[in-house]
Amino acid sequence: MSTRQINQVNKKRRDSDKLAPATSCELELAYADALLDQVDTAQQHIRDIQSDIALLQTMENALGLISENMARVRRLARDIQQTEATHNEISIVSDEIRNLMMINMLIAEDTEFDGHFLFKDDVLSMCSCDIGTLTLTTAKIPEISGVETGDFQAMLDSLDNTARTINRQYQRIGTVMRTLLDTYRQLRCEIDLLMAARIINQ
Repeated sequence: MSTRQINQVNKKRRDSDKLAPATSCELELAYADALLDQVDTAQQHIRDIQSDIALLQTMENALGLISENMARVRRLARDIQQTEATHNEISIVSDEIRNLMMINMLIAEDTEFDGHFLFKDDVLSMCSCDIGTLTLTTAKIPEISGVETGDFQAMLDSLDNTARTINRQYQRIGTVMRTLLDTYRQLRCEIDLLMAARIINQ
């Protein structure tokens, strides 16, 4: 090998040595950026889940208020049936029941989250994050019969039907909530692992 060829080889080696650190640095930066992109995506999914959980909690709170009022109506209707109430007592109890039912009607009609009314026989789409699209089927709260006519037995029969509807709604909420919380925990673990990998490669 001639001197000129040897010099060319040495020059190429020197050039390669100069480029190697830069290439390695660029790769590390690209890897770090990719990790941060994954973290950002996971954090967005977490924000979506938190929003959906807030929706479910809003629905649960409304159902809780409705259930409390219906339990009060049930007690009043049973008490009035089991005692020899006067016309005035019946009238007072009927008025209270009507007021409670009016409150429930307002809760059922007005409870909304992010533009979605939550008791309208609808299907709400939850977040989608590697688990497929979650949906929650909402349901109207049935009206209570006998309120206007003072038929306390009809009220009790209607309350049983309404209680079943509310229980089904609680079950649907619970199913979606458990899935969201599981996904939330998985995403938190994923973010922790990604951040640990980023620190190690800094």
